[in-house]
Amino acid sequence: MIGAIRSADSVSPVAQATAVLEDLEDINQYSRTYHHDQNPGGADTEPINDGELSGYVRKALDLVGGF
Repeated sequence: MIGAIRSADSVSPVAQATAVLEDLEDINQYSRTYHHDQNPGGADTEPINDGELSGYVRKALDLVGGF
């Protein structure tokens, strides 16, 4: 989805999401640690900071609530 937003031309409905692209990339970067394909040996054992997670959950909910 990030790639689609980056490459969308100005008349595409997807182009409206460029306003939230930075937040979407930030959420994606944070969550990579917990993806099995990005962290195959440690995704299940990666420690989770509750405060940090809460901030990203809030950011994700704000993001989807705007569409």
